[in-house]
Amino acid sequence: MLKIRLFIVILSGFMLASLLSGCFSSKAAVGTKAEKSPVGQVSHKPKIDTIKFTEVDPAKHPPITNTPNKKTEPTVEKGIVTNFQSQFKEGYQIAGLFPMYSQKQMEIAKINDNVLRIIQFYNGMKMGLEQLGNEGIKVSLSTFDIAGGDTVKTLLNKLPRKPDLIIGPYKTDNLVTVVEYANKNQIQVLSPWATPGTLGQVFSNIVYCKPSIKSHAEKAIQLLKSSCTDGKIIGVCRKSDVRQQNLWQSFKAVLVNNDINVEECLLSDTINKIEMSALSSLIDGQKCNYIFLPYMYEDVTISQLLRKINSVRNGRNVKVIGFESWLDLQKCTPDLIMGSNIQFIAPYFYDKEDEKMNLFAKRYHNKFGCLPESEAFYGYDVMLWAGRMMKKYGTIWLGNGLNAPPPGEGYFQPFLFKKNALMGNSADSDVEYFQNTKVQAYEYKEFKFRPIETN
Repeated sequence: MLKIRLFIVILSGFMLASLLSGCFSSKAAVGTKAEKSPVGQVSHKPKIDTIKFTEVDPAKHPPITNTPNKKTEPTVEKGIVTNFQSQFKEGYQIAGLFPMYSQKQMEIAKINDNVLRIIQFYNGMKMGLEQLGNEGIKVSLSTFDIAGGDTVKTLLNKLPRKPDLIIGPYKTDNLVTVVEYANKNQIQVLSPWATPGTLGQVFSNIVYCKPSIKSHAEKAIQLLKSSCTDGKIIGVCRKSDVRQQNLWQSFKAVLVNNDINVEECLLSDTINKIEMSALSSLIDGQKCNYIFLPYMYEDVTISQLLRKINSVRNGRNVKVIGFESWLDLQKCTPDLIMGSNIQFIAPYFYDKEDEKMNLFAKRYHNKFGCLPESEAFYGYDVMLWAGRMMKKYGTIWLGNGLNAPPPGEGYFQPFLFKKNALMGNSADSDVEYFQNTKVQAYEYKEFKFRPIETN
């Protein structure tokens, strides 16, 4: 069996994927290596002046004493690291920690859908690097396969150099390990996929690019209030799926806090007639009804539910709240989606009829040999935003420039970061963090996606 190197950099890590899929570039990432910060290297001669000495009370003004030099440790106040010092450099080094499963894919000669999503994201990042280079921003990206055999902790300890920014990883348990490492080494982490509520712990030095379930629920409330003055949201999930129920309960809590009328219907795996009759009884013929399905990738179940919901509409005002992941499911055909009155809520909406998007798709196809999916556009935006933030604010953004609008233009979907607070370990301990809150709504009509305006 081939031995795969412990560290997978841009060239080697993705050549494996390139050989398997024929959809990836073998060119190295654009940018230059990060150099040492010029901060502190400028000579400074203090101005000499005459000093008049005055006797002071040592009790009120204790004398200064020598103390041994100590390594500065992160100081956390109300969940925010207060003594991280931002550094400005000629070039910046980013470490991307992605689960490429390079060794496993080589063994089975197949790339699964989850890996393809990561590769699409990575390819988008590489195109973002090119744009940063055009703007004179020097950023280099090294990627490491955290599914290649090493534990994340071992991989972090073997990094050839300390990066200025870590992007990733995908799994939340790995992210906890990365954040602990980043805290000790005063490195900022950018998480494209995790949200604070999924970690079990709350950390302050992460920039969360993915909106939380709270932001999704708030968008659903906007949809409801834009459609009618009096309506309800009905949550439908399986009794046997704890993850779905947890997602619904988090969603439901936001609705209840905003005085939204809420109902719920728990289904068995077989979805029998009695259960569908119970769901039908919850639909109010005098009001608008939104049915929320906390399903992500269950192709058969989602398509089956949509058909059953359509069978019990009976002319009543029923809309379905869906996720963008449904669009990639084989059984959720365009006709089924258009006939189910679905309103999608998602962090980003990419209009493939947009001229700018078509130009990007053409460049992407010429470079990688396939068409970009939504993850590629997302990866481009993340890299473009991160590079510009480092150029403008240095290595640490929290408390510096993160409250400001994202610098520059040219994003497919601009981020909207806000400071939030999540309850910490004790009742009086809130941890503040920054997270993208941009969630959009759109529908699929006449074989086209169209944004939905909300109040």
